[in-house]
Amino acid sequence: MYSSDQSTKLASRNIRLFPVLLRMTLLTVLCGASFTQVSCQGEPPENVQPPKGAPVVATTKVDGKLYEIIHGVAYQVDPNSGKHKFAKRLYDPDFYEKNYQTIDGTIYHVGSGGGKKYAVRTSLSDGFENAKTLHDLIGIQKEWTSITLQGPGAPTVSDYVKLRKRILDRQSDFLDNRIEPSSERAHSGKQSLRLYAVPASWKMSLTKASLDTELLHFVKGDHFWFSGWFYLEKGRPTTIMDLECSFVEQGPGMRILFTEQMRPYLELKWLDKPTFRPPKNMDVTFARNRWVHVKVHLFLSEKEDGVAELWLDDKKVIDGKGQTLPFDGVVYDRLEVGISANPKKTTTILFVDDVTVSLTPPE
Repeated sequence: MYSSDQSTKLASRNIRLFPVLLRMTLLTVLCGASFTQVSCQGEPPENVQPPKGAPVVATTKVDGKLYEIIHGVAYQVDPNSGKHKFAKRLYDPDFYEKNYQTIDGTIYHVGSGGGKKYAVRTSLSDGFENAKTLHDLIGIQKEWTSITLQGPGAPTVSDYVKLRKRILDRQSDFLDNRIEPSSERAHSGKQSLRLYAVPASWKMSLTKASLDTELLHFVKGDHFWFSGWFYLEKGRPTTIMDLECSFVEQGPGMRILFTEQMRPYLELKWLDKPTFRPPKNMDVTFARNRWVHVKVHLFLSEKEDGVAELWLDDKKVIDGKGQTLPFDGVVYDRLEVGISANPKKTTTILFVDDVTVSLTPPE
């Protein structure tokens, strides 16, 4: 996976979050909720000051006001006096050290409260052949660890997290959206994964039906390769694959998206959203009612030397260079596959088969 020196370096790295997260005009898009106000040692927030000697991670302006990010906190800076006023706590600067350990060259994700340790993964492969029900797909020792079923019956994060728990604990059936192994169609073998998402209610912007894992570990300098077969029977999914960082609100990261005409593009879900598209003169759309092979290659970098490539049925349709990582220190640990966003007024039925993730090109 990694050499001992690489693992040690990763484990000891102090995560530096990109400061533009503070931009209040983008918080709704990025986070869906405001950050938590905190104080230190019982002091009211307005009295909290940066630790002495702590370096300024970066600066940014929001609505003409200057902010500095220091030790995980955004402070508004008075341009005349230079004094700092507490604004928001953005992140725990020690989250990597608190959540990862390296033992004998292997990186482990540590459970909450310092509990069980789970080896992180840079590879995954599933043809969904040996699963009778959804429960056969989910587990720490399996390829997938969770599901996301956001629909009218579970519209909020709190709602669909509770629904997820009830379903995986066998205390509830699906409410509207569904994820289940199916023998109805298969690219290879006898089964695939069938995903079904209903239209959003008037209070919602989208719905979801995706299979997820949160045990991946892709960082700056890594090559991320994804391969999967998709059969779109009905509807128009907005996204079918998201590679995200769960340590940052709303999980910024790279994803496959489609226009209303089902023309594909890649996007870094982060602030100004760097986007990689097919050439304007290339006629390319995602086909319906047949199996389509989707392959993605990303070279992960927060700078302009990143790489974003997409193939449909072995034809390269995107060959982009630019930012593919929100900021140095991000860990892409979560992958969503399926209907990770379904637009309003749309019922989508999607089949997925033969999914692989790796550090090297798929065979």
